[in-house]
Amino acid sequence: MHYKLDALIKLCRTIDKTKKLHERVSNILEIKPTYGIEEFINTLEKPRKIILMVQPGAPVDQILDVLLNYLDEGDIVCDCGNSFYKDTERRQQELRKKGIVFMGIGVSGGREGALKGPSIMAGGEEYGYLAIRELWVTISVKVDGEPCAGYVGNRGAGHFVKMVHNGIEYAILESIAEAYDIMKNGMKLEITHIRDIFREWLRSELNSYLLEITVDVLERLDPKLGLPLIELISDKAEQKGTGRWALQTAVDLRAATSSIDAAVISRIVSTYKELRTSLSLKLGEARIINNVKMSEALLSHLKTHYT
Repeated sequence: MHYKLDALIKLCRTIDKTKKLHERVSNILEIKPTYGIEEFINTLEKPRKIILMVQPGAPVDQILDVLLNYLDEGDIVCDCGNSFYKDTERRQQELRKKGIVFMGIGVSGGREGALKGPSIMAGGEEYGYLAIRELWVTISVKVDGEPCAGYVGNRGAGHFVKMVHNGIEYAILESIAEAYDIMKNGMKLEITHIRDIFREWLRSELNSYLLEITVDVLERLDPKLGLPLIELISDKAEQKGTGRWALQTAVDLRAATSSIDAAVISRIVSTYKELRTSLSLKLGEARIINNVKMSEALLSHLKTHYT
């Protein structure tokens, strides 16, 4: 993000991190480090515009409790973490009583987005978005020259959209994982063969970033052992909560999201490593599909399933 901003006032939660950041980027970015909440607040022009990038949950509430001692009516606070949208709406109601605008900003892009620009989904009072719109448009990634930044609605809409986005991503990843599992364990295809099949999919309407990085992973070898890296990676999947929230919200809204359901449950099951290993020894390997015509039909079905 350093080449997308002209100036920045920065406060990390620890003095050491603030100093290290300043030393690393001060030669390419006009950055004013501050080393305490009061100093940070007093440096900002009114109405103040504050962006939070912290872990969701209690850390957000803890920082807000401190900030409220210094903020004035009309100030704007933006939570750019992966907060649950209902938590965002609760905070909006609490801060509105003090005349403070609280925005829930969905941010997507990961580490690459931090450098090339993220996709930004702003939710809350539209005034709060318009007051900082220039910043969001400037730092966001551009597609066909257009910024991937916009106002998606009031209340917790920003974090709601991000939650749904992540739920869909869970489902797509699950589809890729299931296709890989069938080809690897059901059809006993070599990893290089599976990689080539996925690469062929990339040349079709199925081309996507997630499939692209899957091919990249399947191409990698461990430098020491010379074995496919995928064979050495633990099959225990972690989750940050947004997929689970998407599933819970879908149930509350009586919306059928079976693909997200399967993705979340599969991640939970993956954590039972010892139990899965024990059961696999008792049940034995999956039946191998070695009929050529059946295999061709199955690959076609897998592609349709992923579509």
